[in-house]
Amino acid sequence: MIKWLIEARKKQGLSQEQVAVKLGVPRTRITKIESFDRRLDLLETLQLTRLYGLRLADMESVIK
Repeated sequence: MIKWLIEARKKQGLSQEQVAVKLGVPRTRITKIESFDRRLDLLETLQLTRLYGLRLADMESVIK
């Protein structure tokens, strides 16, 4: 799922810093998530999918 989110971020042309600013979190949080050093909680997952123009329903195909 993280790889899917990274690809979506890049398709949107967003840097980790831009994502962090939009979410109001430190850039290190985004870096840790994308490097598998920190797990996503449900709220963060919702925020990222919305920011990247994704739907949670799309995750089903990624998780299987």
